[in-house]
Amino acid sequence: EGLGRGGIRTTKLFLVTNSHADFANFLMEKTFGKEWRSLFEIVVYYAKKGRGFFSTNADFIKVDAKDPHKSSLRVKPKLGHTAECSYVEGNADTLTRLFQEHSQQTRNPPKPTPAPSSTQPAPSSSSSPPSSSSSPS
Repeated sequence: EGLGRGGIRTTKLFLVTNSHADFANFLMEKTFGKEWRSLFEIVVYYAKKGRGFFSTNADFIKVDAKDPHKSSLRVKPKLGHTAECSYVEGNADTLTRLFQEHSQQTRNPPKPTPAPSSTQPAPSSSSSPPSSSSSPS
C-alpha cells in the first residue's frame, strides 16, 4: 500500500483515461468492485491524451455526478479518494504541479501557531514585606 512513517500513504495512484466517465466507471466497478474510486487520489476521464492532455493547458472540468455528459464546471483540481475528485479533460502540467504541491505540504506541514496564553501574570506587590521588629527588654 505504500505506507511511510506513521502510517501515512506515500504512494499516490491516479487514473487518466481517454474513456468517458460512464464507460470507465462501469469497467472499473466490474474489475475492482463498487469502492474502486477509493483506490485513486484523482480520476481524469476523456483526457484526450493523444490530442491535448500532454500538450495543452486544458481546464479540468468537474464531473457532474447525475449526468457525466453534462459536465461543464471548470475548477481547480484537488486530490482525495472520493468522487469529488473526478474530472473531465485537464492537462498533465497542472496534474504534476498538484502532486508536487501535495508532496511539499506532506513533507513540510504548516506549523501550528501557539495559542495565546490564558494565564495572567500575578499582580506585583508594591508594599514592602512586613519587617520583624523586636522590642527592647
